[in-house]
Amino acid sequence: MSETFTYSQLITITVFLSVLIGLMFLARRFKGPLKAQFGSDRRIKLIEDTGIGGHERIKLVTIDRKTYLVLTTKNQAPVIMPLETAPLSLSAAGAKPTGKTPTNSASGASPDQKTSVEASTTSPFLKAMQQARQRNPLLGLSQS
Repeated sequence: MSETFTYSQLITITVFLSVLIGLMFLARRFKGPLKAQFGSDRRIKLIEDTGIGGHERIKLVTIDRKTYLVLTTKNQAPVIMPLETAPLSLSAAGAKPTGKTPTNSASGASPDQKTSVEASTTSPFLKAMQQARQRNPLLGLSQS
């Protein structure tokens, strides 16, 4: 070996890197339980964040077990609207949401089509978008 590195230094570097890689593996493996243990006292949680245009974003935020819809645009103050219902957690068995969904009775859709429309609007984000459209139709959040 050359005079710049000794065997003891090489062994020290190898052991250090092995321990570092092992800690990285453990941190990735137990990320969920560690996050639950250290992050459980958070009062504000971001549920979902989606871009709806070039400079517009819509977010679902939970603050102290109350859900809010936040609309943000560039160079404007955000619009914050409280939601009447908490985000739904649907079971794998296909549980129906408890809130009413708006239906278009003038469209002449069959009952089967109405059921599929109701099933497709069960996500919390879609329910928040429906409430935003109902409260302010001029927002430009058309259903196209």
